[in-house]
Amino acid sequence: MGGAPDGRLSNIDVSKATVYDALRYEAYNGFQIMRRKDTIYDAREAFTHALRRKQPRLFALIVTENGKTTEKPLGIVTPWDLLDGGEL
Repeated sequence: MGGAPDGRLSNIDVSKATVYDALRYEAYNGFQIMRRKDTIYDAREAFTHALRRKQPRLFALIVTENGKTTEKPLGIVTPWDLLDGGEL
């Protein structure tokens, strides 16, 4: 069970869910979508770019096949996944 934006509880079938489906429950835009073929360097750049531009904190990159919100999520990358001697 999950919570709807208006506070009601609803059942969610995550086996068929897309990133777009989850966005309806996300109040803060602290993530970006990336493609499956993007590299670890692309991921690192996305996090550091947000910091350099003093944008709102980027908490995660959601990986889909082609970087589209209409696709199923394949994975998630956080800054902690990329920590290498405190470079972020």
